[in-house]
Amino acid sequence: MEFESTQDSVWASTFEVAIPWAPELPEADVKPSATERQAGKTEKAAPSPALAREEKVAADLPDGPLRVEIVRSPAELRAHLAAWERLAEMSLEPNVFYEPALFLPAWESIAAGAQVEVALVFGANRKYPAGPPVLCGMFPLDRRRTYHGIPCPTIVLWHYVHCFLCTPLVRRDFAAETFGAFLDWVGTHAGAALVQWKLLGAGGDVERLLVEELHRRERPFWITDRHTRAVFRPAENAEAYAQAAMPRKRRHELRRLERRLAEQGQLEYALWQPGDDLAAWLDEFLELEACGWKGRQGTAIACRHEEVTFFRNAAEEAVVRGRLMLLAMRFQGRSIAMKCNFLSHSAGFAFKVAFDESYASYSPGTLLEIENIARLHERPDCTWMDSCAIQDHPMINRLWHDRRTIASLWFATGRAPGDLLLASSPLFKWAKRKMAALRPRRNTATTLES
Repeated sequence: MEFESTQDSVWASTFEVAIPWAPELPEADVKPSATERQAGKTEKAAPSPALAREEKVAADLPDGPLRVEIVRSPAELRAHLAAWERLAEMSLEPNVFYEPALFLPAWESIAAGAQVEVALVFGANRKYPAGPPVLCGMFPLDRRRTYHGIPCPTIVLWHYVHCFLCTPLVRRDFAAETFGAFLDWVGTHAGAALVQWKLLGAGGDVERLLVEELHRRERPFWITDRHTRAVFRPAENAEAYAQAAMPRKRRHELRRLERRLAEQGQLEYALWQPGDDLAAWLDEFLELEACGWKGRQGTAIACRHEEVTFFRNAAEEAVVRGRLMLLAMRFQGRSIAMKCNFLSHSAGFAFKVAFDESYASYSPGTLLEIENIARLHERPDCTWMDSCAIQDHPMINRLWHDRRTIASLWFATGRAPGDLLLASSPLFKWAKRKMAALRPRRNTATTLES
């Protein structure tokens, strides 16, 4: 299914301002030196790496008109894999959960119950108009028939199990135009009355451009569930980071715990390396996570076969792309804490952590996180990492002091009853909170490492 935008003239003027571009100039008339003339040859200097990168970007500069294509299966999406990888590289804001390494395994393994389709926004190639189109945006969608039990066709940015961010991938050099094309399609061809952007990275360019486009269209919207979560940004070095993040007393206490454990047996930290047995590492992680409170609550990955398949396939896909970071803290040859990160170009995302509760008095999760911080300082390619944690996480918030804002954004497309339901949403939410407050509270105990 394809939809072509009708805003070519508007976007053409925006393009000239938004994208730094210069017309192609004829090559300079470089005269050979006397020595070269005598040798009878003229050689051009090799292009610098920076110039090579600029030429690569210039080779796929997008242009209008934009069109929207809908794919409804992983196989259809795989046909656009190269363009999708390039989009992830050029994305305005990174999101590893919507990149091929994680998204394809998720769609193939854990999409049961969801009506998933992906809206791909394509533009013409400015430099080579007759060449392949340029992928400018990727919007994974989940269609639903109701809104809080009320019949209303709704589209939600797909939030699969173990997905901690739903910011769409949009090319940074054509972002406003891409949002415009997507919203045009939503308003005329999607058949939905409401659209929800859940777990949207807020406070950045994605939210700003989306809100500007909604204002321009005079579409009502509602931003809700706004909260923050921890983010890691490196300091000058790992020692400087630890000194800024923790008081001296806490640092000494953690060193003491590490020494006490090391006195009782062999203690070591390990980082998965290419050539290591990946399957063995993944088995160890799944077993460790299932033995803890997540296993007792039924939320561990190992509790469901399809989630195990997703995790293994995602890890393998990440290894192929150099995007997997697995760490372990081992005592007497057995892991007592493990951490899995997925990397996305210049960013990282902390996916899962597990620890052996029988060693909780030694704070193995915290000690492993300090090791993780040290390893991240050795990676200049990773300039920040999203904790993907809850807002008030008792451990990570004390170690990672930076924050990012996450929010949900709802907007009405103009189709009934979207405007009415959106206007009533704050009232619905208030009533839900009041009803929850009237219910008798249950005693719940969650094991969290101090």
